[in-house]
Amino acid sequence: MKISTKDKGDRGELIAVEFFKNINYNIIKRNYKTPFGEIDIIAEDNDEIVFIEVKSSYDEERENPLYNITPKKLRHIFKAGQWYIKEYKCNKNYRFDFVSIIFQKDGKKKIEHIKGI
Repeated sequence: MKISTKDKGDRGELIAVEFFKNINYNIIKRNYKTPFGEIDIIAEDNDEIVFIEVKSSYDEERENPLYNITPKKLRHIFKAGQWYIKEYKCNKNYRFDFVSIIFQKDGKKKIEHIKGI
């Protein structure tokens, strides 16, 4: 049975939330919607706001899901982050992190975290 793209993404986001909690990020929001699109996870890492984009795939897809982040998607993510900063009048430093979750056939997960883009 093939899992839908949305279900795969939701599952990946849940795993990412646990991953970030385990490395002491404080999760502030999930699925924050802006006119420019959605930010999957917003967290704090020490005194910094972190906007996190999560991409998920299956091992047999043979490509890191981070390759699916296009220049257009990057622009939307950056604008959405700026929207959040304005809306909540944040005066903290902020950055953008990206994480890929690859579901492997043996049931394990491969997680790659790219920090500070």
